[in-house]
Amino acid sequence: MQTVLVAEDEKMIRMGICTMIRRSGVPVAQIIECRNGQEALEVIAKQPVDVLFTDIRMPHMDGLELARRAHACPHPPQIVAISGYDDFSYAVEMMRSGVREYLLKPIERERIREILVKLEEELQQKRASEDQEYRLGLTHLGGLLLRREIGPAELGQLPASVLARVDGVPYVVLCTHEVGREEITLPAAVICLPKVEEQSVLIVPQDQQNALLQGPLKGHYVGVSAVHQEAAALPVAYRQARRARCRSFSMCRPCVHYSDAAQEAGREDGLQAERIVHMLGTERMDEVERELEACMTQVNTGRMAVEALDEWLRRIARGCEQTYGRGDEAQPLFENMRTVLEYPTLWCCFDAVKGALEAFHERVMYTSEEQNVQKISAALRYIHENYHRDLNMAVVSNVVSMNYSMFSYAFKQRVGVNFVQYLKELRMSKAKELLRTTELRVSEVGKRVGIDNEKHFMKTFRAVCGVSPTEYRRNMQQEDGLKG
Repeated sequence: MQTVLVAEDEKMIRMGICTMIRRSGVPVAQIIECRNGQEALEVIAKQPVDVLFTDIRMPHMDGLELARRAHACPHPPQIVAISGYDDFSYAVEMMRSGVREYLLKPIERERIREILVKLEEELQQKRASEDQEYRLGLTHLGGLLLRREIGPAELGQLPASVLARVDGVPYVVLCTHEVGREEITLPAAVICLPKVEEQSVLIVPQDQQNALLQGPLKGHYVGVSAVHQEAAALPVAYRQARRARCRSFSMCRPCVHYSDAAQEAGREDGLQAERIVHMLGTERMDEVERELEACMTQVNTGRMAVEALDEWLRRIARGCEQTYGRGDEAQPLFENMRTVLEYPTLWCCFDAVKGALEAFHERVMYTSEEQNVQKISAALRYIHENYHRDLNMAVVSNVVSMNYSMFSYAFKQRVGVNFVQYLKELRMSKAKELLRTTELRVSEVGKRVGIDNEKHFMKTFRAVCGVSPTEYRRNMQQEDGLKG
């Protein structure tokens, strides 16, 4: 429960109610005290309040009038009326006005606890229902963006919590590379759709656009639409943002606005794709890399559209599957050749595709499963001996003499998780051991497991273990004390 407001003109009674709320066992983030109904109404009008405890008889505005006006606010609270025996008729009237519960003075602590437990359960159910409705609304919205236009019937299927952010409010649409995988914080007013044609789409209030681009999205490669203010214009805004995103991708420019995004032209005929498939596994790998770089250069100079590059890579992937089989050997290596806009820039895509082609080439020509097992076993030994050092996949793959992309694929096949996740979990396991068995400072523990930045260590520890390093150490000490 976030906020409980207590409106009571008698100070001692008000303080007593607040104390009983704190000791009820129901977690409450904030308790606000008001001396009369007018003060309480001002609070409710400015911020969401989950539960309002209000006396019936108060100066300036009584509880009955407060209940009526609170129900007209944007976020009406659940209301609990407080009265003496003489106010029973008022209490009945308040119950008719939507008041949920009734407390009779003198107030009993157990009765407050019962009410709070009941209302907390209802609030949680309400939030869960609203969250589910909002998520379903976002899924529906993602599909609507891909249409040529949106009619009233389709808009009517969106929940009010989604529609209110895009109808009658000036907004822009941004397209960028997978914000969902980045550890960034977006403003509450921003709608984020993490998977629309393999990219992240953000619907942003116009007045927050600059702050977002210069803050959380700084360094991202983003396409920005023109300004719109009708929900029906969302498909147009998305197409504008996507075109600008293609320009940002191909020209490696961090932010491109729709007004600066020229229409790309050029298609490929598919012959190069077939030729590359047949050169894999031969002595002509250098020629494959030259063909790939030439294609990327065409995109960079605007002679080939981003969509054409995407299709070209799909043809290579399909050709490899058809030529070398659709099993585990072919499919995983070419998953990163299915789409291009999930990469920040054209040359990031080039590096990934080149690595995939080289890895596939090595697998076709030289690499056996037995050799992979031996090399990954050697890699695991090296990781366990050197986790406390500045370690990354490039270093380890070089130590065991494996191609970077092939190592990535073979490591996950053998271990079950990717390299980054494995190293992170290993480091956190070692960190937990140090926190449990030593008195080292948290920053020193981070350094001992290979993470010099204290904030990064604390954030990673919480993400993996669910608690902060300090909380984990305290929990272990308490557990040891109980055992002792």
